[in-house]
Amino acid sequence: MDKTISLAERALNKWLVIAILLTLGFAQLLRIEVGALTFYSHDLLIVIFIVFNLRNLPRIIINKDFQVFAVLSLILLAGLVISLTRIPPSVVGLNALYSLRLVTYLLFYFLLYAKKRIIAPFYLALPVLIGALIGLTQYFLIPDMRWAQYLGWDDHLNRLTMPHYDPTFSGVFLTLGFFALQNLYKTSLSALLLIPILFTYARSVWLSLVITILLTIKNKILAFGIISIISVLILFLPKRFGEGNNLLRTYSVSSRLTHDLAVLKTGMSHPLFGVGMNNLAEIAPSTIPNHAQSANNSYIYLFATSGVFGLSSFLYLVYRLYNTSPHKNVWIFFLVSSCFNNVLFYPFTLLYVLVLSATAPSES
Repeated sequence: MDKTISLAERALNKWLVIAILLTLGFAQLLRIEVGALTFYSHDLLIVIFIVFNLRNLPRIIINKDFQVFAVLSLILLAGLVISLTRIPPSVVGLNALYSLRLVTYLLFYFLLYAKKRIIAPFYLALPVLIGALIGLTQYFLIPDMRWAQYLGWDDHLNRLTMPHYDPTFSGVFLTLGFFALQNLYKTSLSALLLIPILFTYARSVWLSLVITILLTIKNKILAFGIISIISVLILFLPKRFGEGNNLLRTYSVSSRLTHDLAVLKTGMSHPLFGVGMNNLAEIAPSTIPNHAQSANNSYIYLFATSGVFGLSSFLYLVYRLYNTSPHKNVWIFFLVSSCFNNVLFYPFTLLYVLVLSATAPSES
C-alpha cells in the first residue's frame, strides 16, 4: 500500500510541475482577477504542490540555502510590520500578498529541489515554444496592441507583445528559453528563438543577451561571431510605423532613469527594512512618477521595499542558488536583465528559472 501511495505521489508531483510549466507559456493570458486580487493559474498549482509535500519540510530545514531563505522571509515580514505605522492595515494586508507569492515560489523551489526530480527537456522547452508561437501569431496577425491600454496595459504597436502584454517581458522570457534550450539540447536550434526575440524591439533585452554571451562563451571568436549575426539581423528588422520601432528612441530611457532615481530616494529614507513590498505607491505617491508599484531596476526595487537587510539576504540567496544550478548562463542573463527591468520579481521569469534549476539535469 505504501509503495502504491508513493508511486501515486510521485506521479502527482510530476504532473503538477509539468502543468505549472505549461501555464507559464500562456503567461498573462491565464491571469485571474477577483476584485482587487490578482493571481495566476500556476499559483494555485504551486499551493497544491506545497500542501502535498509539506511533510518533507523537516528534510529541507537543515539545508543552509533554506536557512538563508528563512532569514529573508523574516526580513520581509519585518518590513511589512513596520509599514503598518505608515499605511492602513487593510492596504498592507493586500500588498503583503506580493511578498507571500515570493516566499511561496521559493518554498516551492526548495521542496522541488529536495526531490532530485529530473524533468524531461521537452517539458522545460514547452513553455518557451508556446510563448514564441503566441508571440509570433500576435506580431503578424494583431500588430496593433494599443487596445490593450483599456485593459490596464501599456499600448504597443508593431512589436511582439504577447503573451505577457509587454515586449520586454516577452523578450526576457524567450531569451531565458534561448539559453535554457542551448543547455538542454546541446544544439544551435535555440537560435530560432532569436527571431521572436528581435521582433520585441526591446533594446534592454538585446543588451542583456549580448552581455550574457560575452560573459558565458569562453571562445571569444565564437561569441563575437554570434553578436555580429545578431547585429546584422537587427539592421534588417522591419522599420514599421510606431515609436517602439525607433531604435534610437531616448524618452523611455530618460523616463525610466527618472523613475528609478525617485524610487532609490524613497529607499534611502527607509534604509534598513524598506517600505515593504508593493507599498511604494502608498509611501511616496507624489514623488514617484506614475504612482508605480515598482522600479525598473530590480535591485533598486528590492532596496526600497526591503532595505539593505532584504537586498543583501536576497542577493546572498541568489548567489547560493546560482552556485548549485547547472544553468549558470540562464541565471546570468536573468540577473543582468534585472538591471533594466523588474525581471527578478516577475512571476513567470522567476518561476521558470527556479523550476529549471530545480529539475533540469546537471551538466556534470
